Amino acid sequence: MRAGEADPAEGVARSGGAVLDGITLYFVRHGETDWNADRRLQGVTDVPLNATGRAQAQRNAERLAETEPDWSRFAIAVSPLSRARQTYRIIAEHLGLPREPACDERLLEGSFGRWEGKSWNELVAEEPEAHALFVGDPWANAPHGGETYGDLAVRVADWAAGLTQDTLVVSHGGVSRVLRKLYLDLAPSELLGLPVRQDRILRFRGGAVEIL
Repeated sequence: MRAGEADPAEGVARSGGAVLDGITLYFVRHGETDWNADRRLQGVTDVPLNATGRAQAQRNAERLAETEPDWSRFAIAVSPLSRARQTYRIIAEHLGLPREPACDERLLEGSFGRWEGKSWNELVAEEPEAHALFVGDPWANAPHGGETYGDLAVRVADWAAGLTQDTLVVSHGGVSRVLRKLYLDLAPSELLGLPVRQDRILRFRGGAVEIL
């Protein structure tokens, strides 16, 4: 959910569970928005891409074209928020995919409730105890009126369980983290340390996640 964390190793190779079993999935986080640039929490607030975000989407489109020769065999799943749909359309134009994506509300970003629009620095100053609870255990603790990562995992797992073919998904940082937690059987304490870069692609395949 947060942008700008330091990246760990470029890819993880742990034994995965049953989530996405036998499926190759390419995960693209939406490009940057002005709120990302200001380090403001977006959640389900509908903020469009900025110029940097459009350039990131174009970079990812070109990388996808280099990676797979035939995208017509992939299912498509996109968050309904405009920043994800705009990112997908840039990718679709480059790959020759349908312009209008198949949107799924289960791929929405986790809600930050009344924290949306605020920066992390503002939250530390205004609500230090609530902020500390969330950062200390985001799996179990939610922002005011928002979702825990555990809540988010329920709907992401439900979505993933219905996949029957290789898939291209365009969604959000929080969804990306939860999907990796489920796929790689990570501890909840590892969630916030996972990178959520907007100029890279995650490939889930064979029990490992690669950063492309």
